[in-house]
Amino acid sequence: MMQARTRLDEAQDRIHRIPGYESFLKEPAWEEIAAAVVEGQPLVYIAAALGGGIALIVHRSFGSKDASVEAFPLEGLSEERMHEYLKVWFEAYDGWQKALHDVSLDYGQAEEKWF
Repeated sequence: MMQARTRLDEAQDRIHRIPGYESFLKEPAWEEIAAAVVEGQPLVYIAAALGGGIALIVHRSFGSKDASVEAFPLEGLSEERMHEYLKVWFEAYDGWQKALHDVSLDYGQAEEKWF
């Protein structure tokens, strides 16, 4: 395991030396997160835990240059529950993608299920 971790670290170091990839897999700084927020299009970070999860919503008020964060508790959002939600979401997304390319599938129904 230690050898694999060393190889991974070495690979990341090589990638970081490539122009444009200096921040590959690095956690973004607050300034980068705040700069990514578009008015009316918040970023949502969700964390699941045994006792319940939390949603951190990073948003920018209309006309404001500053981004702010609001925290919302998500009671009962365990890691297991999150996996269940993601499975349903990805299955619906997959169905929508297939309907985009297969005229025999009901596109409207697939889109509605995913959305």
